[in-house]
Amino acid sequence: MKNRVLLLLCVLPLLSSEAKVITVDDNGPADFSTIPEAVNASADGDVIVVKTGTYSQKVVFNNKAIRLTSENPDDPNTVQATIIAAAEGYSVSFDLQEGSQSVLSGLTITGRGIHCYGTSPTISKNVVRNCAGYGIEGENNAAPPLQVTSYAPMVSPEYTAATDPLQATRYPGTRAASPSATVPLPAM
Repeated sequence: MKNRVLLLLCVLPLLSSEAKVITVDDNGPADFSTIPEAVNASADGDVIVVKTGTYSQKVVFNNKAIRLTSENPDDPNTVQATIIAAAEGYSVSFDLQEGSQSVLSGLTITGRGIHCYGTSPTISKNVVRNCAGYGIEGENNAAPPLQVTSYAPMVSPEYTAATDPLQATRYPGTRAASPSATVPLPAM
């Protein structure tokens, strides 16, 4: 009997910790109307699907291993129509030790761009454009793999002296050579 109770106590947390899909729509039925509410309600492993629209909100991943994505990150029209644009602060921030399981995918980022501080999230299939300041900024040993659809408009990246691949790297806006191309960071 003790063994059964012990087994139940070990298995019960596994059953209740299944990843879930959370939907966000600022203009219709969904689990949440804002992305920050969805992130706050999420747990590691969850997927947050953002419906098309413009979300004038600051998104902070809060050290969560979640996937924040549009409804179809492989469709350029969906990516272009699913926009995060914060007026103050960065539009998307990774600043609490997020790793590769923290994923930003299939979204258009405008406003204040993406900030990575000492993190290595996965940034994939996004459009980063019309940002005030830098499109993507990283500091303090930030090293996210950048697999992007495009940075627009086309401008050569500016690099400043740094001790790690993304620290003090500034992307004022560029276009990748091909869709979903990986943008390699130069050796410093």
